[in-house]
Amino acid sequence: MFAFDGISFLLAPISSTGNYPALLVLQTIVISGAIFPLYGITRQLLKSEKVALLVASSYLLYFPLAGANWFDVHSEAFFPLFFLLGVYFYTNSRLKPSLLSFLISGMVRFPFSLFAGIFAVLLLIGQLDSRQRGKIVTPSKTWFAIAIVAFIAVQSASFYWFFSAASLSPLGHIVTKPDYLWLGEPFSPSLSDRAFTLILFLAPLLYLPLLSKKWIWFMLPFAYVVSTTHYWGYVYPKVFTLQYPAGFIPFLFLGLIDGLVFMQRLKHKVLPIALVVLISVSALAIVFQPYGPLNAISLIDFNRSNGAAKNSTIYQEFEHLVGLIPRDNSYVLFQNNMPQLLPRPLTYCPNSPYQSLVSPLIPSLVTYDFRFKCPDNSFVSVMPDYVLTDPYSPWFNDKGAEPYNQSMYDFARALYSKGNYGILAEASGMLLLKRGYSSAPSYFVPLREDYSARQLATQIANVDGTALNVTNLPTQAHDLVMWYGPYTSITPGFYNVTFWVEVLNPSPSDSLQLRITGDSGSISLGSMLVNATRLRPGVWLPLTMTFYSDSWYKGVEFTGSANSWNGTLLLRHVSLQQIAPGLPDGTDMFFTASRLATTSASHIGDDGSIQATNDSEALISYGPYITLQPGTYDVTFSLGAHDATSRDLVQLQVTAGFANTYLLRENVSGSELSQNKLTQVSFTLVLNTTYDHIEFRCFVFNWAGTIEVSHVTLHKLAISS
Repeated sequence: MFAFDGISFLLAPISSTGNYPALLVLQTIVISGAIFPLYGITRQLLKSEKVALLVASSYLLYFPLAGANWFDVHSEAFFPLFFLLGVYFYTNSRLKPSLLSFLISGMVRFPFSLFAGIFAVLLLIGQLDSRQRGKIVTPSKTWFAIAIVAFIAVQSASFYWFFSAASLSPLGHIVTKPDYLWLGEPFSPSLSDRAFTLILFLAPLLYLPLLSKKWIWFMLPFAYVVSTTHYWGYVYPKVFTLQYPAGFIPFLFLGLIDGLVFMQRLKHKVLPIALVVLISVSALAIVFQPYGPLNAISLIDFNRSNGAAKNSTIYQEFEHLVGLIPRDNSYVLFQNNMPQLLPRPLTYCPNSPYQSLVSPLIPSLVTYDFRFKCPDNSFVSVMPDYVLTDPYSPWFNDKGAEPYNQSMYDFARALYSKGNYGILAEASGMLLLKRGYSSAPSYFVPLREDYSARQLATQIANVDGTALNVTNLPTQAHDLVMWYGPYTSITPGFYNVTFWVEVLNPSPSDSLQLRITGDSGSISLGSMLVNATRLRPGVWLPLTMTFYSDSWYKGVEFTGSANSWNGTLLLRHVSLQQIAPGLPDGTDMFFTASRLATTSASHIGDDGSIQATNDSEALISYGPYITLQPGTYDVTFSLGAHDATSRDLVQLQVTAGFANTYLLRENVSGSELSQNKLTQVSFTLVLNTTYDHIEFRCFVFNWAGTIEVSHVTLHKLAISS
């Protein structure tokens, strides 16, 4: 997306308008347009229109080509067409259009001109050999080759001068990319992955390209890269979902044609062979093409359900978010899959003489303390004014090596939690932060997701049809997890999670523990204990839990567990519905009843609040065991009451150190609470030091009616001196 290439100048009239869909359409046309020179070359060399049609059709279905056209616009995607045009025109002795095509193919991206150079060198070697054999040498072909070599020499010298002035070593980085990480960790492909990469390129073509004495020289550079790289994007399985195969595929198909010519010279019929190639390519396309019906089961998974916009509505929502960012603002932090943010002026390196090398602010190019390395090797501060996130894209977790070791996930969490950034807009999980913003979002589309039983994981249950089934679970010493997953992502906001369950022949002693966790179980976002007596047998029932997410979380799970279950428990699906955006101030905390804990004297009611009736000398809620820094806080308990009197008394407590230290106690009588709506009971909490395991507890001395704890909020008023 941000590469040193010349094709960008040819695309500038379209890209400057910001019409990204037009670029995608053009890219698709260019990639598929390569079949015309490929058809012409095959027909000319094999003298068969049928074989030429089969070869061209195989190219269109060849699965390694899919990555170059997947979601983004890549300069590499233009290489096959122009290189094949160069070969086609040369084969037809049309040297001028051939030279132009080869030069354009070399401009696509450095060092792709290497391949035109190999063609020219082989041509010069052939000319010299012909002269030594006394054959006629065509001067125009010699000058043709010299022109290509001269172009490459000028381009290479300019490239290295340009980058050496910025203290970079470009070619070595392009080949090995030693600093690239995979899921935040150093990556080194195994020998089997390297070998399997080359096998998957060659196997659909029946290894016929290896029979070509000419084109195998063009295949060696890519084979070398695959054999030596430390970059996950050059090897199986990721290489087939990216743009890089576009620099290898033309030579494979030219080698295929050469291989068919070789078989023809051996008196083999090439039409059946070409037909088998098409069948082989088609069979693998079923598994490895993005729209192949079996793609989801392969490791070359294009993740069509989550990795890209699901429909035009979501794409329009994303464009609306982009439209809220001023086009002349340079300080925008965004992921590497959002070309819609460009073009825009990049003015944070004003002293650099190499302005064309200044990149946009993507996480892997920004240090953990928000500094950016300019092309002149200087560092500048780049505190963003806007941050645009998409947690459902793989780029959300992309990061580099230290000091570029923060992903968008890390940056977004840090900025929002400090309170300096507010939510300007949110749409279906995509979120736009703005520095200094503290109002309600100007645009909000809630996230809605539904997860079937098959999308969840289980170790003990059976998945029958569309439901997960647990029957007669023996008594365990501890809760046994019946289902977990799906390891999704969520953003700050209020959510309802609904578990659709059905029970058959339950025992009154059966109970189901439902939990919502983030970061693969390390963060508790909510829990609810459901007794079997609340469930009507034989009917699908929704069990809904409301929770608040105070930040971005990945690895989110909706789990169900029990220490015993006599009878049958069925789970059909879990639905996630966002009901409100995150709080304007990221330092505020909101604890729903599901985030607090109940006791033997209380339970979660149908309205989602913690409820207790006719209790005395009993703790009814506690938790959630957080850490608070020194400062002044406003603490608010949201309480409800039914049939309460002035004789009813409850004590609201703030404790630390597992209730060993009382930080605040406040008595509230029944007469102070409204009987038909929630009452907000607030007080000020001053902390002079850091406390761990802080709880917000509700203890009833005597309560004849019903008391409800809906939620607890915490707002930081000031930092202690």
